[in-house]
Amino acid sequence: MIKKLSIFFIILTSTLFISGCESTGICVDPVTPNLMIGFTSYNNLENEEIVSPPSGLLIYGYKDGKDMLGNPESEEYPEYIYPDMRQANENKLIPLIFDVNKDNLTYIFEFVTDEETKIHDTISLSYKRKQIFINQNCGYKSTFYEVKIESFTKNAIEEATLLTQTIEYDTEKHINILLK
Repeated sequence: MIKKLSIFFIILTSTLFISGCESTGICVDPVTPNLMIGFTSYNNLENEEIVSPPSGLLIYGYKDGKDMLGNPESEEYPEYIYPDMRQANENKLIPLIFDVNKDNLTYIFEFVTDEETKIHDTISLSYKRKQIFINQNCGYKSTFYEVKIESFTKNAIEEATLLTQTIEYDTEKHINILLK
């Protein structure tokens, strides 16, 4: 009788232990959203319309207070944040990465019109961030709130408009850039 009770207790304990384990799930996609920007321009009728990003657009970021425009042969010279305009032209939105360790960021937009003409604009943002635990495989997700455009230059950009102050997903446009 004691032997049967011991076996029953072991089976019961094992069942409860296994059923109490939390499923960690599978994390296929990144969970922290990107900043999605899209472009508009005025058409011939002076109406605003959605346009593809300019084909000669390169986007850089600031790192540790230094802008990323510099000597491409230098070891410190970074890759572009978003150099693949073919994909951006298909989607008409460009995903840019938030810095989850800081409360602000600045992007440099380099519009290359020909080999000798480059026009630079910057957009600076501030935001607060919140981390949420997703599961063991995915880790934490950062969301961003109280997002503000602090400043932008107006060389090739006419206007930069923030469409939402809270960014939890990257399935829609967050910033609209009106080109001159």
